[in-house]
Amino acid sequence: MAKMETVFRDEISRLARHEIKVQLEPIAKQLKVLKKEVRRLKDVVNKLGAKVPESNGLLLEQLVDLDEAKAARIGPKFIRSLRKRLGLSQRELSVLLGVSLSAVGTWEYGKARPEGKNRQALVTLRRMGRRQVKKILSNSL
Repeated sequence: MAKMETVFRDEISRLARHEIKVQLEPIAKQLKVLKKEVRRLKDVVNKLGAKVPESNGLLLEQLVDLDEAKAARIGPKFIRSLRKRLGLSQRELSVLLGVSLSAVGTWEYGKARPEGKNRQALVTLRRMGRRQVKKILSNSL
């Protein structure tokens, strides 16, 4: 009788494997198509990335040195008043600095602080006037 149980178990396993294979075949084909599409999109992104200039709107030569940027007191009030003085929206400031719109918002609400090159760029902007900033912004859009 033990032999009959193993035959049934083996047959059930074989049928289950066959059913799984039948169910997964279309999914595997879709997966291959999607992987091919992802590779194509990565190539497109890389080509577009090569066309984008390395600087984030402001010329790297214009940035103040890192020590000066670290010493500057940059808080939410400063960022908001700087943006208003230069006549920029949050979106325009984000484009100018090369950061996301939400990053500018979190800086202005005090939930985060700009670091590194972003901090340098803000200190550099403090020394600029509306016309200079608008000119740089028009070149980066």
